[in-house]
Amino acid sequence: MKTLISVGIPLALLILAALSIWFVETRLIALFGIKRTFLWRIFFAGLYILALIGLIIGDKSANPVLGGLYVVGGVLWIFLLYMVLAFMLSFLVESIFKIPPAWGSGLALGTAIIATAWGIVAARGFVVSETSIALSGLPAPFTIMHISDVHLGHHRRVDYLHKIVNATNARHPDLVIINGDLIDAAIALDEKVLAPLREFDAPVYFTGGNHEKYVNQARAEALVEKMGARVLRNENVITHGIQLVGLRYMNADENTLDLHPSDERETIKSALQTLKLDAGIPSVFVHHSPVGVEYMAEKGARLVLSGHTHGGQVFPGTLFARLLFTFSRGLASWGETQVLVSQGAGTFLVPVRSASRNEINLIHLVPR
Repeated sequence: MKTLISVGIPLALLILAALSIWFVETRLIALFGIKRTFLWRIFFAGLYILALIGLIIGDKSANPVLGGLYVVGGVLWIFLLYMVLAFMLSFLVESIFKIPPAWGSGLALGTAIIATAWGIVAARGFVVSETSIALSGLPAPFTIMHISDVHLGHHRRVDYLHKIVNATNARHPDLVIINGDLIDAAIALDEKVLAPLREFDAPVYFTGGNHEKYVNQARAEALVEKMGARVLRNENVITHGIQLVGLRYMNADENTLDLHPSDERETIKSALQTLKLDAGIPSVFVHHSPVGVEYMAEKGARLVLSGHTHGGQVFPGTLFARLLFTFSRGLASWGETQVLVSQGAGTFLVPVRSASRNEINLIHLVPR
């Protein structure tokens, strides 16, 4: 199964990408009447090979130039996706309604350009989503600002974190929880980038995500602690009448397939076996990915807070996210345990949003 994830899936994606490039090349040749088709195909394929290299070498880099290539590469690949979808739709429309191919292809190309530009604009900001959740045993109401997947790095810089802090303070939460993937690249492992964390008016708790692991988990956690946040590493604290349980990024158990597996020896299942909780105090569990909810529920979790999925981030990924994750976005439940999955405050790989949105989550907890 690990071979399927590490080899099979990337290979399938490369084959799909090659077919997509060939299909789009062919449609553009017909649309613009390109004569030197061989040279055109070499140029177009080469452009996307360079874009892929930019994504790979710039991903976790501390170099701003490589970071720029990473961003441009992401835009080019999402543009390819939208061209494929638009040209496929136009081919279908042309076949049914017998319209000239040039009209359909021209409209398809314009649609792909607009969709890409719109997605870039949509990804530049965020909304504050508000949710009220009733918890049995809660002595008094209070509010949490739940912030996940900021992805500080090449897509997001210190100014974006400032905006998140300001929007949070304006709503006066009692508690701030930063739930993983705060840092996306080595360029963000900088006190100047993380300095806005000091400006939160409420106490801040932090749990790590898979991207902190990819970049430098120890360095990321040390910097976050230096900014005044409390890092929770498979431990719980009592605050505002709840037990706040913060888990490190782990697999659900030893057998469940995970597309972003952790290298931790511990799993959610094994870690919770040794965690001691007070059954008389409502528990709120925080784990970056919405996996292992069944084990948290067995441990008495009243609420689980997660992110990681981005709600699929871009269409049609938004559809696949619902298939890949039991909980992909919004509020749901597992028996008596409620689960809130944030779509995340930032973007990964491509600086684009479609059929989803950047969000931070203001949660109003009230007694049941």
